Amino acid sequence: MQIGKCLFLYSKKEETLKMAAIGLRNIYFNKIKSEAENAAPTYETTGGGRLGALVSANMTLTYADGEAYADDKLEDEIHDFVNGLLETELFDLTEEKYAMLFGATEGEDGELSESGSNVAVMGGLGYARTIRRRDAQGVMKTMWKGYFYPKVQPRKPTSENATTKQGSVTYNNDGISFRIFEANDGVYRVIKSFATEAEYETWIKGKLSITA
Repeated sequence: MQIGKCLFLYSKKEETLKMAAIGLRNIYFNKIKSEAENAAPTYETTGGGRLGALVSANMTLTYADGEAYADDKLEDEIHDFVNGLLETELFDLTEEKYAMLFGATEGEDGELSESGSNVAVMGGLGYARTIRRRDAQGVMKTMWKGYFYPKVQPRKPTSENATTKQGSVTYNNDGISFRIFEANDGVYRVIKSFATEAEYETWIKGKLSITA
């Protein structure tokens, strides 16, 4: 997945649609409550919400590949999804959200305690890309393309860098990676485009059972 400005061309029956990705926003997360066999996960009714201001989101997918040859030609090919990794940067991940993601303890005195026994939660995640797309009449319109991952698990950063204040300011954003899993119903990602941001918000909150 490429984040930032890019150009996408799609041709079907001599009709050409153009898309330019110009933004990224509104990342939501909620913990999985249960996941029945052959079914999509269900999510908690409280605690889910916006993680923070989204700076970037970069996804890579891993596939299992195999080829079968017979009679000097390719007879079959396998290209099956295994898992994926979504690497995000957030402008400000609060201690409360960090504790929720990684099972840390947030004390009443504001202290955040981490231990080796902490387990990162399984949850669902979604965000939106802002795009500019020409419709069939050639009119350029702003749209919101929503991405929903029904089953992910956050991974703790393995390093942390800090520097003293200098002549110029460099923002150090919070980098959080999410391992992407295939849910029990076989789905690992859902994508849908919307005419308005409000429509995206309604959609992703509905997917994640977020009511606030």
